[in-house]
Amino acid sequence: MLRGHEEGVRDISIAAAPIAVAMRPPGIDCSMAANAPYYAICTDLFKPNAAAATGIMVTFFSISGLLTPVLTGWLTDAFGGFEAAFIAVAIFVVSRAVGMLLFAHPHRVHTGPPA
Repeated sequence: MLRGHEEGVRDISIAAAPIAVAMRPPGIDCSMAANAPYYAICTDLFKPNAAAATGIMVTFFSISGLLTPVLTGWLTDAFGGFEAAFIAVAIFVVSRAVGMLLFAHPHRVHTGPPA
């Protein structure tokens, strides 16, 4: 038998479950909304090699999907909270932005060898 606050927590959990289930599809939609520009950028910047560029991009997405939870867990354990993990994410985002500024040159699109 539940007592006091334990019963209240159970009641809140039961009441919140339908809200969580209802909010899941919009949450997934919002998190996936940013994916379309990634593929458009590959097509725009690497027209003759769009498939290869997309494959390389998806490979790195997959690698980061495998490594990020491990890195986040390690940083959280090592530093006692999520602050270090958020700082690491910020560093990665800034470094990718710098990489795009340095290496993405849409005006230098190569069309392949001359026919």
